[in-house]
This record gives sequence, C-alpha cells and structure tokens, in this order.
Amino acid sequence: MPSMYVQNITIPVSTATPNESGVISAQTTYSFPTNVISAAASVASYSVSFGNTDHHLKTVGASVQVQTQVNSPTVTVSGSLQLIDNSNNKLNASSCTLVASIVAWAQ
Repeated sequence: MPSMYVQNITIPVSTATPNESGVISAQTTYSFPTNVISAAASVASYSVSFGNTDHHLKTVGASVQVQTQVNSPTVTVSGSLQLIDNSNNKLNASSCTLVASIVAWAQ
C-alpha cells in the first residue's frame, strides 16, 4: 500500500540572476524514503525584496513545480519568483526565499 509524505523544501533562489522580465528561477532535488509514484507541489512560503529602498509594486509572483523519475525516490523541485515595480526595477535575489510543500505518494 502506498504511503503519503509531505515535505517542505527550500529552493535556492537567492543565488539566481533575474532575467529581463525580473524572474529568478532555481531547482533542487529531494529524496523520499521509497520510490515516488506521483507528487504535487504548492508554494508554502516566499519573500521577495528590492533591497532597502521604497518602490511601488507592479508585479509579484511565485510558482513551483515538481517532477518525478520512474522507479526513483528522488523528485526535482523547480521554482520561480518575480517582483517588478512601476519603474521596472527588479528584485534583489540575494534577499529572496522560496519554499515548496511537496505531497508525494510512494511505495
């Protein structure tokens, strides 16, 4: 019978470089105790920052995805953050965090 696991996983976005749209993306892997049959991801928490100046927000966003591998306990978790102000300033990646909550069914 399959087991269900829930795990919060930090995605290392603080070392990413924003693209032209102000998006930073990163990924990491996590291994559950047994082979994963399927998995789902949601944003558990995130923080974004421009640094220490005042800005008028235009766009804020966060997303996560999870990919499984056949006959493997390891999943790959990817995530993206976006923050843009009305002057098109982009976020300061070194002060950003992103945590995904993964629900996995494994056996």
